[in-house]
Amino acid sequence: MNAPDKKALVQRAVDLVAGEVLAILSSWERSRGNPELAADDAIDLLAAWGHLQRFDGDRLPAGLWNRLNQVVSADGDHLSRLVPEALDPAGWLTAVEVLRAATDNAVTEEDHYAVNAQALVLFQQLDEAELATWAARRIRQAQGLSGLAALETLWQQLLESASVFAAESDLFGPARWYASGLLVAYRQDLLGFDADLWGTVAKYEIADAEGQELDRIHEPPPPMSQAEWQALSGGTVQVAPLVIRVQGRNIRLRGESKPSEAGGVFSVDIFCESLEGEAVSCEGWAVFIEPDRGGENSWHCFLDERGRARVSDLPAGKYRLSSPGVSGRSREPIPVEQLRGAPPEGQVKLRMYESTNGRARATLRQTEYGTTIVAVETKDASLAGARVRFAFVQKDSGKIEYRGETKTRLQPVEDEQGLWEARWEGVVSLAGPCEFVFAVDPIGT
Repeated sequence: MNAPDKKALVQRAVDLVAGEVLAILSSWERSRGNPELAADDAIDLLAAWGHLQRFDGDRLPAGLWNRLNQVVSADGDHLSRLVPEALDPAGWLTAVEVLRAATDNAVTEEDHYAVNAQALVLFQQLDEAELATWAARRIRQAQGLSGLAALETLWQQLLESASVFAAESDLFGPARWYASGLLVAYRQDLLGFDADLWGTVAKYEIADAEGQELDRIHEPPPPMSQAEWQALSGGTVQVAPLVIRVQGRNIRLRGESKPSEAGGVFSVDIFCESLEGEAVSCEGWAVFIEPDRGGENSWHCFLDERGRARVSDLPAGKYRLSSPGVSGRSREPIPVEQLRGAPPEGQVKLRMYESTNGRARATLRQTEYGTTIVAVETKDASLAGARVRFAFVQKDSGKIEYRGETKTRLQPVEDEQGLWEARWEGVVSLAGPCEFVFAVDPIGT
């Protein structure tokens, strides 16, 4: 497989950052007058505005960038005033001390997974704080506003935090996959563009270097031959069964794997059966197949009239099953060109999909800014507050090519009594046509 070219890497990085902007803008419109919510949204908005300026301007989606600039220009005073009260550099330093202790005492695989995840969180928190503070300083300077002293003090505190980051750099090697993917895409003239903004990228280079050192220390052995791979008893797919209670009956979902003809990967057959021995109808049930310890790739399927399904191309490893309470699908693959770029004028298409049990409905819409809106709504009060997930799935293999989760759970819709909605907006990047699926997980799941 050929490595992606520089243009593709840059576009992927821009999409990662720009994909959240419209959701952030929408949240700011709702929270700007609410003192309890506005500060956090101000940090998100200013950090996104600052982050996008690390890229060459011609790489940015023009409509989205113009809209973000308009909000920053109009609300700059309000946004920048909220930054000092929302950030806590001292709290971040304390969290690094906790991470150091947890890293030094990590023993089990679960321990290492937890500290790796926390390292990425702290990396992103520091980056967001630096970007938001940089943006607030630049706004007040450009607009000739007073109140710079508090921001300058905060900036100095963050410089101290960055120094601690460098001193404790070995903690942040796990952030390499995130840092390296963005670092390669940043503009080459960033230092000349803005020295302070350039300085915020130093931690990306540090995390990338630490990650490379971890790779060197834990360098995997040479690839096995096909014969060696087949002889390795542990080189299989293991799927943990799932037992759920449906309408008073205990239902088990299980998976059976077998090697694919291509070798090195497996197909998995999913079965649904009643533990009480009674016949049970599982047709249309959605099943997610995910790596047991977390991972980049997941799979999805819907059970047929026999309560069976098949997914393919799974590498060896341990997997777990989950089945949401409510789910729906597009059934037919959605052409990738209908999710890429802004639609032709006057041709914005709204797609609507019902869940298999009629308890929820999803809509999928492409916007003039080249983003995709996923909205899921319900009139079923028992689903209020439920988690909402969605995915774009390869039709043949069941492999999830893109997955996401709405920023909020199902919440009441203003002026629409008895209706709850959850929404996501961002950039969807697909290599080819995929089926759209959505899932609603009731409270407690």
